[in-house]
Amino acid sequence: VKEAFNEGFAIARISYRLAQQMRRIRHHRFVFGGGLLVPIGKIPMSMIFPKELRERSWAKLMEDCAGHPRGRAAAMAAYEGRRLSLGHVEVSSLVASFGRTLAPVEAAIAAVDHPYYLDAVDPGLAALSGLWSVARSAALMPEGKMRLSISQENFLQKSGLAIDAVKKVAADVRAEKVG
Repeated sequence: VKEAFNEGFAIARISYRLAQQMRRIRHHRFVFGGGLLVPIGKIPMSMIFPKELRERSWAKLMEDCAGHPRGRAAAMAAYEGRRLSLGHVEVSSLVASFGRTLAPVEAAIAAVDHPYYLDAVDPGLAALSGLWSVARSAALMPEGKMRLSISQENFLQKSGLAIDAVKKVAADVRAEKVG
């Protein structure tokens, strides 16, 4: 629970600061709250996929992804849905659908691993999802080892953000002591 909260808090803070540097972002009022919610689906995943499932357990997936050369976040994005048939961001979007506050951006939360899926449907939601995707990578990757996917690089180009700005915001967030 603590790990999901800390991750969500970092994603929310990074997203919020990057959004302030962007030219324009629709759905701006959801930037912080949605960022908090992106990893919340990790909490019920250990109950849905308990250790007794061995290779199909959440714990085994986390263990296998921990040592991945591209980082845990990239490995989770690549293997979670294949191995477990359900991803934590899908669970997070389900949580968003239960309330009125974040329900309008449920699709953006669900598409965090592939924000470009929303380009043709709602470019504003695609941008929000792209922002959270980049912020999540920035929050989870060790400093100096941040690698972005092609879709994340495309998002940065479209939004007018530079990778150096993302790295600086992430470093600033990491350096701050909260609470």
